[in-house]
Amino acid sequence: SPAAPDGAGDINSCPGQGTLASGSCLAPSAASSAAALAADAEGGTQGFGSAALHELGIDALTQALGRRPVSAEEHRIAPILHSIGEGDYGEITRLCLHFAPGQGAPSCLIVKRVRPKDEAKVEPTEVALAEHRRFLRSFLVEAAAYRSFAAPLEGLGAALPRLHFLVPATPRLGEPFTMVMEDLTVRFPRGSSGEIRRMTQEETEAALRWLAALHASFWESPQSSGGDLFERGCYWVLDELGALQLSGVPEGYGNRYVSRGEWRRLRTAAPAIAARLAGRPAASAAAGDAADCAALPAGRRGSEASSCVVPTPSGTQSHRYRTVLHGDAKPENILSSHRGGRGTAEVECAGIDFAFAGRGYGACDVAYLLWSELAGNVVDENLEHYHAALLAFLPQASGVGYTVAKLRQHFELCALDFIRWMAGFKEGDYFWAMPWAISILRDVLDRLDGGRSLSLSEYARAVDREYPL
Repeated sequence: SPAAPDGAGDINSCPGQGTLASGSCLAPSAASSAAALAADAEGGTQGFGSAALHELGIDALTQALGRRPVSAEEHRIAPILHSIGEGDYGEITRLCLHFAPGQGAPSCLIVKRVRPKDEAKVEPTEVALAEHRRFLRSFLVEAAAYRSFAAPLEGLGAALPRLHFLVPATPRLGEPFTMVMEDLTVRFPRGSSGEIRRMTQEETEAALRWLAALHASFWESPQSSGGDLFERGCYWVLDELGALQLSGVPEGYGNRYVSRGEWRRLRTAAPAIAARLAGRPAASAAAGDAADCAALPAGRRGSEASSCVVPTPSGTQSHRYRTVLHGDAKPENILSSHRGGRGTAEVECAGIDFAFAGRGYGACDVAYLLWSELAGNVVDENLEHYHAALLAFLPQASGVGYTVAKLRQHFELCALDFIRWMAGFKEGDYFWAMPWAISILRDVLDRLDGGRSLSLSEYARAVDREYPL
């Protein structure tokens, strides 16, 4: 995945063309064309047969890098969304440039070609079409995040890939575009192949510091990241897609982690929890007939489920303690300098892949990063580590009131929200959770309802009581 440049504020200054990281426009010969964007880098090409060189132009690359390549090779890394079994959305390649003797070592770039799938190829179900629409939006969010995040994160010493080119400079929803970014695999080799890995404790602490830097950069600043990110970050939000997935969970669902009764209680409370995580009173989710759509029985989908979208909560939105989230902060999207260990230098991290960036409570990024942690006491220690790192990055006055107890409250709601999503994803076939997460679920439900199912409006009042804004 990609990243953002210095001078990102100039990125939209060249309509119809790409823009260099310096903010200058590409020469007309380097501007993108539909034919160039459709060029494939199957296998690998050498010399000047690289698809990226045809798209961008050697002169433009020379201007951006400060030296002229004499040859290049480009190899495919993976199709976009390959890790979740999707296809036909484009590809990611590595472009390696070679220079004349005395001009320095070869330099590699990551090329992400977004080529959105035609809707005619999408499975004709409401869930698949809603997911497709979210994917299309996420590509634009990712490009916007690289533009927004670079300067503030670099100011705090947090790494992310530098965006060298965006072609065209103003991507449009559902249309092809290309991002060319710095390749961080030399500085951050751990995780660079996209493998699923268990982070060491040193890596986890470094990842939490990186997330703290991101969250501190946009702390309680609702307009600082622009309007191009998701209104609420994280891919498991209870939006149109989330509501449709939830309505597809079979009646009487339960698994070896969550009983049927526990699931029924969480399912009913879900819109209230989602409203509170949106920074609004939970009671705002109980307004209107559509609010009970999350409890729609599995057999009643069709037109009823398609209109069954959890309403945007009404009422004043509080920005207190809220920030911009990475949105998909799993270990596969956090590169590390090394494993760490006794006698080694401090581990450093870099975040990649910001397709689901948006506003929210930082605890949701933390919950996802720690989801595979086995021991509850280690989770607690990591929460304290994140909290200390966040306060170290924030101006002293900004962190007033944000205690570990407040972080823990947000963490609990994020954990329940994620459990709700896991049950709705693929009708719960991939559900799993560690004992500490299930303990949080049971403890929170008991505090909300005393062990008996309530109505949505009753859950909303209970959420506002236990988790006030």
